[in-house]
Amino acid sequence: MTVPGEISMTLDRPGQALDHPVPGQLPRCPHGARELIAEDDKVVGRFTCSATHQGAWLGQAPTGRRFERVDEVWILGFRDGRIVHVWSLEDTLWRLRQLGLA
Repeated sequence: MTVPGEISMTLDRPGQALDHPVPGQLPRCPHGARELIAEDDKVVGRFTCSATHQGAWLGQAPTGRRFERVDEVWILGFRDGRIVHVWSLEDTLWRLRQLGLA
């Protein structure tokens, strides 16, 4: 599965897409759920994410800096109880500013 923004991931288990959007680059990026709405075969979630920049991301070398409470909205599509589609919108500018990259 490919997610826009140069991110590619394989989903091996339900819910894995929420574990970490950028494996190996922003380790331990817990998503604090602020709101979840489910209807039919879709779930929409509003989250915040905090992590330390420890790997190359968006062409930038690791800074070792931490970003806090970056807002994200995810829409998850389900089929047969599994996530089959992920769409997300994130406040990347706020994340980059906190990392000193913008």
